[in-house]
This record gives sequence, structure tokens and C-alpha cells, in this order.
Amino acid sequence: RWWEQTGALLRKSVPKHVRVIAEIGRRHAGALPEVAIAPHRLTQAVLNLMVNAGQAIPRPVKGARRQGVICVRAEVVPPTDAARGKNPSVRLVVEDNGIGMSDEVRRRAFEMFFTTKPRGLGTGLGLPLVDRVVRNAGGSVHIDSKPGVGTTVALLLPSIPAQGNGPSRPMSVAISINDQRVAGVFRQLFEAAGVEARDASSPDGAHVWVLEPRPDALDSARAWRSRSATPDGSARRLVLVGPVSKPMLRRWSSLDPILVPDSSEFNVLRQAVSRVVSGD
Repeated sequence: RWWEQTGALLRKSVPKHVRVIAEIGRRHAGALPEVAIAPHRLTQAVLNLMVNAGQAIPRPVKGARRQGVICVRAEVVPPTDAARGKNPSVRLVVEDNGIGMSDEVRRRAFEMFFTTKPRGLGTGLGLPLVDRVVRNAGGSVHIDSKPGVGTTVALLLPSIPAQGNGPSRPMSVAISINDQRVAGVFRQLFEAAGVEARDASSPDGAHVWVLEPRPDALDSARAWRSRSATPDGSARRLVLVGPVSKPMLRRWSSLDPILVPDSSEFNVLRQAVSRVVSGD
């Protein structure tokens, strides 16, 4: 059902010289089980994979017979193979016959902001976003690639247990800083990394709180950190934006914040987001 709703949109994300073949569910008599991931997150992940695959397939030279192909397929993985308890998993694969990756590029593929694409084409956020979305759902991502042959990216997604537990809640951030330009950059960086930006006036349910190190904010930050973990059980993380005096830094240090003393440097903001997303 998911592919029926999104397949046409995803096909439009690839260049015209590339053919998309969908083989979802064809190998199994029954329907694929529902997986523990929100449909829009799954679409976001697969869209990134298909865009990457399309960009990895060069336009054919005149007279060439080889056509660029992206194959999207899904199949059920039995519990004994998936090691996921009593519930099967779904293996969703995006495969292309593009230029492929070297071993070094494949090893670094999930690093935030790592890219081999020309300036303006790549941000280095696509595959880390895919990895984050899948891991938040309790799954894993595997890449197999060979230069000159192509790349296969397989997402192993656990299905929802029979008792009906819903999809995992995405990582979220509340941004409470006065500089709207910096706040907008943070929002774009977090959302590009698959993190949901929430209403800044209510950080209670957020996994991450981005705020300025004002003295009057310290008690609120302590209260926020001291509350029970987020609804999905993960720890909370603070990001402090702006200069902090040494006396105030000693008071804030007990909350183990990520410090961004100079918000005018884009790379500093990017590194802070990378630390949050990677759990550093």
C-alpha cells in the first residue's frame, strides 16, 4: 500500500534516462507486514536513496546500449533469519547499476556531511538521515557496492508486533534562541538530519533543547533534564548557543551541554548537530 501511494512521486525523483523497476511483494503470496516506521519517514529515506542512485548513473553516451536502472524491491525476512524474536522483518532494497563506491567511500557513507558530489549537488546528509530513520525504528542499513557495477542499499525494518505497538517516535528538537537567522539554520540542519523541530515554547517532549545560556534559563534547563526520559526512553541533550562566562560555565557543566560559543560560523553549527545526531 505504501508504494502504491508514493511510488509515482519517488519515480519522478530520478533522471529521465533512468528506468525504475518496482518488485515490492512479488516474491510472497501474502502482503508485507506493517513496519515500525512512519510512512512519511520511510518515504523520506527511500527518496534519499533513489536520488543518490539516480545521480550515480551517468547519462548514456551516444550509441550505448546499457540503460540506467534502479530496482526497488521488498521481501519478508523470517524471524529465524532476522533474529528479531517472533516477528518477521522486511528487507527493502534500492539497487542501481551506476558508478558504484570505493571501499573507502562505502566505509564513510554514514558520516554526517561526507560527500563525493560536486558543490551544490551533495550535502552529506542523505545517507546519515536514512541511517538515523531506520535505526530509530530498530532496524539497520547495509551497503554493498562495487566501482563500475553499482550499489545496493538494504534497509532491514522490523515489523510491528501483533499486539499493535506503533512506529517509534522520531527524534525531536526544540529551538529557543532569539536570533531567528541562527534558529532557522539550526532548524534546517536538524530537519535535514531527520530530526523533527517542535514548538520552542514547549520543550518538555523534545529529545534536544537548543537555547541561550542565560542565567534565568538554568533552572528551567535543570528541571527539563531532571524529568523522566523522553517518551521513547532516550536521554535528553542540551545545546547552548552563545558565549558563556567561566562562572556560568561551571554551573551549566553539570548538564553536560554541547557548547556553540560562536554561532556565526556555519561549520560550528553543523558540527553541533552532528554531535547530537551521532550521540557523541
